[in-house]
Amino acid sequence: ISTVGYGDVVPISYSGRVVAFGCISFGIILNGMPISILFNKFSDYYAKLKAQEYTNTKVQRGLNLKKRLQRKLENCFEPLAEESDEDNRHPIG
Repeated sequence: ISTVGYGDVVPISYSGRVVAFGCISFGIILNGMPISILFNKFSDYYAKLKAQEYTNTKVQRGLNLKKRLQRKLENCFEPLAEESDEDNRHPIG
């Protein structure tokens, strides 16, 4: 349906050319339709995957932020070992 032939036999009358044009047009549409359907499905799945990936990344960043803030707060309230050692040192000489 998508081809009329190898080119050695062609329709001569106008009605034959109209039928050939109809067959060619229908064949192109018939072959092209699955491609557009597959593209739309792929596009939908890709959009869902990106949305899910964005959500997971956002949640993980939020969890990491909580952990980092907790560590920083713990470090703020604990006395630093370096400061206590420097205060106890006496210069020689």
